[in-house]
Amino acid sequence: MRVRTAVRPRLPFLTTALVAGLALVLGACGGSDQPASQPAPAKAAPTASAAAGGPGAGAAAAQPVAAPAPTAAPADLAYFSCARRHGAWSARGDVTNSAKDPMVYTVTVVTVSGTAIAGEDTSRFLLKPGASTSFDLPAVSTGPADECMPRLVREPR
Repeated sequence: MRVRTAVRPRLPFLTTALVAGLALVLGACGGSDQPASQPAPAKAAPTASAAAGGPGAGAAAAQPVAAPAPTAAPADLAYFSCARRHGAWSARGDVTNSAKDPMVYTVTVVTVSGTAIAGEDTSRFLLKPGASTSFDLPAVSTGPADECMPRLVREPR
């Protein structure tokens, strides 16, 4: 008669060992730059008196505020002309501030040849609300170009 010995797979032992090893590896890799004994610094919320402008408001006001990005203002370009004269492209135009606040305007005129920029010139100026000014860019480009285009952006002062 033949006696069979049951072979029991060691799957539960291997699974437990793999899970424990994986937990150790992931725990070592998933930390932060600060030691575990030191919690991350918390930002204090402003107090009610600071929010209302009372004592302690200076701390809240000292935090930097990002300046708004320039925005396109094509409607403020009241007049624009660009022409090639004597071998050079020149541009001129008029800008009027339609905003309720003083604005810094940047007008950039580019000449293009196909899809490449052939030349560029820029002018910046500050305008009070409702004020107008003229710009003249006598030498935007001296190279060959197919057309001339303006770009006008403004940002609060």
